Amino acid sequence: MKIKKRIIPSQIILILVAVMLMLALSACGGNASAGVKDGAIEIADAKLVFGENQVPDSSKSTLTVIKLDETEKLDGLSSALFELYLDVTCDQPVTLNIPLTKTETPEDDTAKPMLGMGTEITLADGSSNTLYTYIPAEVADNVVTASFIPAQYLEQMSVNGASGAAKPSKERLRLGVFWCSTTLTDGGHFLVNFPAQAWTTFIDYNDRRLLLDDLEAVYNDYLAKGYAYAKRSEWPMTVNIQSLDAMGYYSYGWDTAGGKISLNRTLFEGGYQAGSVKPLLAHEFFHFVQGNYVGSSGDLLWFDEATATYFEGQAAGSIPNIVAEYKEKIFSGVFPGDNSAANGYARMPLIKFLANRLGEAFILNAYTIAESGADWESALLSSAGPPAGWAADFYGALVKGDVGDYSPHMLHSNLAKGSLAEVGTTLALNIPPADEVAAMLEKGENPLLGSTTLTIGSYGAQLVALTIDEGNLARLTEGTDPTVSVEGGDLQVFAVRGKTVTELSGGALKDFKKSTGDKTVFLALVTGLHDSGKQDYTLKVEFVPYPTLDELVGRYEDGTMFFSKVYVAEELLQEEAASSGDDDDELGCDIDIYRAILAMEGQTREYPLVIAKTGEDRGTLTFIDEDGEVTDPLPFTYVNGQLIFDYSAEGAHLTGYLSASYGTNKDVVIDGDLNMSAGGGDVSIDLHINGSKPLGTV
Repeated sequence: MKIKKRIIPSQIILILVAVMLMLALSACGGNASAGVKDGAIEIADAKLVFGENQVPDSSKSTLTVIKLDETEKLDGLSSALFELYLDVTCDQPVTLNIPLTKTETPEDDTAKPMLGMGTEITLADGSSNTLYTYIPAEVADNVVTASFIPAQYLEQMSVNGASGAAKPSKERLRLGVFWCSTTLTDGGHFLVNFPAQAWTTFIDYNDRRLLLDDLEAVYNDYLAKGYAYAKRSEWPMTVNIQSLDAMGYYSYGWDTAGGKISLNRTLFEGGYQAGSVKPLLAHEFFHFVQGNYVGSSGDLLWFDEATATYFEGQAAGSIPNIVAEYKEKIFSGVFPGDNSAANGYARMPLIKFLANRLGEAFILNAYTIAESGADWESALLSSAGPPAGWAADFYGALVKGDVGDYSPHMLHSNLAKGSLAEVGTTLALNIPPADEVAAMLEKGENPLLGSTTLTIGSYGAQLVALTIDEGNLARLTEGTDPTVSVEGGDLQVFAVRGKTVTELSGGALKDFKKSTGDKTVFLALVTGLHDSGKQDYTLKVEFVPYPTLDELVGRYEDGTMFFSKVYVAEELLQEEAASSGDDDDELGCDIDIYRAILAMEGQTREYPLVIAKTGEDRGTLTFIDEDGEVTDPLPFTYVNGQLIFDYSAEGAHLTGYLSASYGTNKDVVIDGDLNMSAGGGDVSIDLHINGSKPLGTV
């Protein structure tokens, strides 16, 4: 049979090619797209009309249908999802018509179809989220119509969140119809939107009301702390609830104070989780507070995250989990060289320490000073004071677990195993044979048991876990205690037994052999006191001979007393001020004296010291004031080079240690810290005492 050739018209060929192309795109997961024609874009029964915006047909602007897989289900999406790409600025309203593809009504009868507009953000850790905001729309014949100004939603957006800042494309916007419920209290400062999920779960009205109450509480809390919201141009602030990778974000465009909060809907599963939400609100809302003082061009990211995380921790009553991920970074320096969110989370304990020391107002002071135009270095130094005055105290509090969540025993254990390289290192002590030790001491040499060099950043710190094996410990003579020393940096040495932490004065490892046998471990903390770059510090462990008590007896003409910290309870000051005119003041101390005591903080006074011997291992210390008057003798016990004070009289208590050593000029030196307290802790003075005298003088 002969077959006659058939001619196919060219129009049919074009249609077939188009169909084949569409099928190929569909098979490859491609997305259908349309461009501008006659001032509008039409695709998939949706139409975007540009109105008075000048968008010619030659524009590359497009509207694309986005195909979502099963893992990308969006809360409340009831239409096709589109992506709008604009290569021009549209600062006049555009109108979008989108047909509903799902007409089922959510269980929440307050839900209405709204236009959801999403901006995709890529965060510092490489993850991405699309944050949606929602605007009212009209519905007729299953078509949703809404108008918006693209320029208001396509601006470059910044995000503060647990993964750091983000700056997404300002040319692309995702658009769709979402069933969304809105809750607002009359006269309130917040409007809550959540896209309803008619087929899974929804957030009920009572839960949204509880959220609004907590939002108002955090709003009022920061006002009570003295913060102002002057740069916010309009209220309410929008709070959008949606599925997110993180728990929450504060996002904003050109106006840092004009942003919104996004919360993860999992915070509401099984009912409103106030315990999780309140701390998160304290964190995210404080990013808004910061924006009222410094804009995005003048912010200090690490300080922003450190302070927001501090307030989050205060609201939670515990340390936020994010801190643990980065906490080792704090050892690089109290003020980081790298201005990152991660360095901010790591420094939450620093903010807590300074708030405890200076009062929370130091945070507000810093932002106020920065707002005035000062650089951030000046703002921090003005509000917190120079790090030289508190860096060592901070690291000591951090290591002891007073701030942060470090355990001294675990620190020693991990360092001894060779981990925590950012935090420090380990040093195994080697005890020379007894005859070698005796020979070196006879020559005036200090037997070296071990040393290590630490590279430390500006006002940073490093730890050294001291270890000793059984063989070396057996060679150590009972009562012969090693001494830890470092030149240039601040040294703190801790004896750790279980949860008990004792700071050792003068670096002397008191009762080292006995304590080590009792499972006590020793940590040395070195804080760098240089103000720039990195510096090497050499830590040594030696046998250092100490003077006899007889050699210490005498007058120390160059004695000094430094008032490192002075505290008088505010309640006591108020009480004394109120009774300052009372002639029957039983305390015998008026408000002027308390103010004079407070004014002594940071001062150094020259006071000659006198040491007298009162027993085999006992003595007294007295001071000679400016008028030549001698103070009452303060008794001490002298053990292994330590003058140990623990003395009470007339409601006052003196504690602490002074270390005694041989100086470099044939003299003896005493040096250390004492604490004087009274009134059950209402008055406390930390003193650093130092003095020297030539050997053989009295």
